Amino acid sequence: MSLKVKNCHSSNISQLKNKATLLYHYYQGQISDKPNILTMGRDSNILFSVLLLGGIADFLFNGYFTRFLKIGGEWYISGWLQLLQLFGHSRVFLFIIATMASLGIPFWTINLFFMSLDLKGKPAFLRKYKIQSDKNIPVDWKLYKKCITVINKNQLIATILVILMYPATQWGGMKYEAEDLPSLPRFFSEMLYFAIVQEIAFYYLHRLMHYPALYKHIHKVHHEWTAPISMAVVYVHPIEHIVSVITL
Repeated sequence: MSLKVKNCHSSNISQLKNKATLLYHYYQGQISDKPNILTMGRDSNILFSVLLLGGIADFLFNGYFTRFLKIGGEWYISGWLQLLQLFGHSRVFLFIIATMASLGIPFWTINLFFMSLDLKGKPAFLRKYKIQSDKNIPVDWKLYKKCITVINKNQLIATILVILMYPATQWGGMKYEAEDLPSLPRFFSEMLYFAIVQEIAFYYLHRLMHYPALYKHIHKVHHEWTAPISMAVVYVHPIEHIVSVITL
């Protein structure tokens, strides 16, 4: 009886390993080695980890993970083709406008909500979650306008930097066609990887900005808001913003 259970357990482990390996090689075959607009770098251990977890999920849940990737992949490619058509297959417009839209739309969507909270105190039930509950309620409109002005200047700087970066992407061989898209596992794994890298880099960059000389002449601008609001996240000195855009 014990031997039968042991053999059954070994068989399950073997099936799991085989399925994970098949998934890995299947999706590995879909990955282009060419640089493209959605991914950077080479395959990493993170990719294999994601696929291994996917293999486990696929094994446990009777193939749902594979179906999800297949359906998601079809939507992903279809969406990219529509985006290319929207920009008339113009690489320069796609790179510049799509990059700035991916930064600007989430920023302004989120902050328009917080603008209502900061200036009008609505929705009122959220005010109890404000950490410095006795400050900036409501926020002085003159200070708010100054904050928006600084943000607009910094976003203009970011736009110029993105325009200047475009020739470098062409020199590096960045691809835009649907056949050059990374697979979904690679896309998600590298999104996770670079999110972690960005958080670590931002932490040490912020610490560097508190070095006395840099703080006095550059980073002090950001700390003019002693009781920060959501919008003030980009209320920084232009030099600090340029360094952040280039490095992060």
